[in-house]
Amino acid sequence: MSEVKRKVKVGVVGCGVVATAYYFPYLMNMPEVELVAVCDLEPKRTAACKRLFGAKEEFQDYFEMLKRADIEAVLILTAPGTHKNFAIAAAEAGKHFLLQKPMATTMEDALAIKQATRKAN
Repeated sequence: MSEVKRKVKVGVVGCGVVATAYYFPYLMNMPEVELVAVCDLEPKRTAACKRLFGAKEEFQDYFEMLKRADIEAVLILTAPGTHKNFAIAAAEAGKHFLLQKPMATTMEDALAIKQATRKAN
């Protein structure tokens, strides 16, 4: 197996059950990923995820995390109704992103995400 030379710096928004049971444990086993920031509206969740999974920073404001954290990609693990705004903001900030399914709750929102992603290249 080849040595990992550079890690992708990742932020996660949404520190609920799905994130802690599935996504964070998987990320911990990926040598090519560095968990830089976690974000959730609930401070106890972000503090717990920072401590348990080794994130460097915690945020309660997603848009602040996009501005301040040294990240290249975002895992959006929030309720589907938030995906459009979070994904578009990530694209506009030049970040790669992964959306937990479903991508959007309407076709209009899905197309807006697609358009923002294409515009950001």
